[in-house]
Amino acid sequence: MIKELFTNQVVEVEGITSKDMKSEWNDKDTDIVDGIIKNLFRMKTLTDHRGQKHKLSTMASIDNFLGLAYTSSSSFAMYGNTNTRFCLDSEEVYNIDCFGLGHDNCVYIWCTDYEENEKVYKVI
Repeated sequence: MIKELFTNQVVEVEGITSKDMKSEWNDKDTDIVDGIIKNLFRMKTLTDHRGQKHKLSTMASIDNFLGLAYTSSSSFAMYGNTNTRFCLDSEEVYNIDCFGLGHDNCVYIWCTDYEENEKVYKVI
């Protein structure tokens, strides 16, 4: 189940692959992803894997919490979560790995568990 904080903002999707994602982002794409991530996380207080609480109010504070490093890999362009373990599911199993932008201009959140099983969520 998705954490209550995110129930009206993300849905689990199936069948999304790296081929559905953009391989590079231009400035407009970056603005889209930044805006959607900001809307998803701002005005929330989240707890990182160390037990520290973070009030997220700006893109800078969200970036500081997650460590959003842009990479365009052979798979797809993404913001990788480099700073903390944070899960969207209430069971705390599937850590956010990265955010990608689909060819449909929707943002997808790729999550994995410790055994590298994958879940993909679409930001709605």
